[in-house]
Amino acid sequence: MSIKPIDFQVMIPKTSEISKMQNEQNNRPDINQQHTANAFQKEVDQRPKKVNSSSKALGDRIREKEKDARNQQQRNKDKNKDDRSNKKNKKNNTWNSIDILI
Repeated sequence: MSIKPIDFQVMIPKTSEISKMQNEQNNRPDINQQHTANAFQKEVDQRPKKVNSSSKALGDRIREKEKDARNQQQRNKDKNKDDRSNKKNKKNNTWNSIDILI
């Protein structure tokens, strides 16, 4: 394949464009790998922050549930005391109200 002088005149100015394109194409995998590494590093840096913030929120919810459970236990204890005292009162009242005939 021979190159004609006219073709050669057109090819010379395009060599800089073609060399830029070739250089970009050769470096594209390196650039992509660098972008991927940067994105991964950002994710790694943000993970501990996300875990800590969600742990705090989770801890708050756990504390609220524990507080609710303690309140419920206290209400149950109070209710049981009231029930026992009501039973005692009923028991005492029933013995007081019994008439014995001789």
